[in-house]
Amino acid sequence: MESSRPWGAGDRPVCPNCGNGMHVIRRSPHSTHESFEQQTLMCACGEEVERSADAKGDPHASDPSLSN
Repeated sequence: MESSRPWGAGDRPVCPNCGNGMHVIRRSPHSTHESFEQQTLMCACGEEVERSADAKGDPHASDPSLSN
């Protein structure tokens, strides 16, 4: 049986600065989409990125900065 990803917590999107994997460091409810949450990801190089993700960890399609 395939387990679902918990709000993208296991995702390691590529850092736009150095190319290494980023980690979710902060999660909060999304301000306008109740089925999404706002996530802050950080890389070891110090780069920080914010994104919205649904319960499967998929980014919110209307925000271009949220692609994995």
